[in-house]
Amino acid sequence: MQKNKFHSCLQIVPLLLFMAFVSASCIKDDLSQCEKPAFSLQVRAYDADNRPLGPDVVKDVTLYIFDKNKLFLGTQDIRVNETVTADFPGHESLTLVAWGNGGQGHQTMPALRQGDHLETAFVSLIHTRTSLPVAGSPDDLLHGIIDISSGDTSVEELPMRRMTGSVAITARHLRQYAGSGEGEFRYVLRKSTDKLDFYGKPNGSEVCYSPEAAFDANDDFVSSIFHVFPPEHDIRIDIYHRDVLMTTVISDSKGNPLRVETGRLLNVLIDFRGDISVDMTVSEWGKKEIWKEF
Repeated sequence: MQKNKFHSCLQIVPLLLFMAFVSASCIKDDLSQCEKPAFSLQVRAYDADNRPLGPDVVKDVTLYIFDKNKLFLGTQDIRVNETVTADFPGHESLTLVAWGNGGQGHQTMPALRQGDHLETAFVSLIHTRTSLPVAGSPDDLLHGIIDISSGDTSVEELPMRRMTGSVAITARHLRQYAGSGEGEFRYVLRKSTDKLDFYGKPNGSEVCYSPEAAFDANDDFVSSIFHVFPPEHDIRIDIYHRDVLMTTVISDSKGNPLRVETGRLLNVLIDFRGDISVDMTVSEWGKKEIWKEF
């Protein structure tokens, strides 16, 4: 009986030595045959002045995962500042695209299928009127992209930054200029593209914006703060009364063109008293200019 046990042990020893050799081979020689470690990363968000943004601003984050050939593998819902792993064995490198606030409902996120190429993916504005066309204000979108390798043992940071700019418009003495306070007044901002690709670049067709606006207690015609995909060119603001174009603003009174900056708020004051004058300031995100009456 003891001899049989000893014989069985002798049979196991070569097997154990073989397994140890294979394991050593994975470490020293043929890494392609070994299971790749998971990809660790942390998504962080920053404003235009490189200050960190927290979950009070970035309400949702979706991570879109592509292989080394930029073919879609899947998505992962995460939180800003959270350390996560993207576990895709067999892939030596990945391209990761993060979108923040894309799930808040004021834009269309792509419905990708496995194998779709990154360059076929777009975030699209929602059209509210097709005759111009006019698009609604998107959410406070943030974007980041990174290539990551399985050889990286540290936690990679994936920074996201704002992809939209914002605009607020105020018109004074507009009713007097129009000669009537009856009928609808509205602003139309022209124009930007209606898509962003997954590199964060503008794409698609041209679109206008027509923000909500109303007369306040001082009889100023004030728009809401609305977001736009910042165009690469200057913008113009058309003012309509009863669907008739009253005037078009393309610059301030000093000749400076109107331009929307990513991650900042463009404030425009148009005063129709006497000769039309236009003031413009660029402020921090969400910090609306309080225009004084002179």
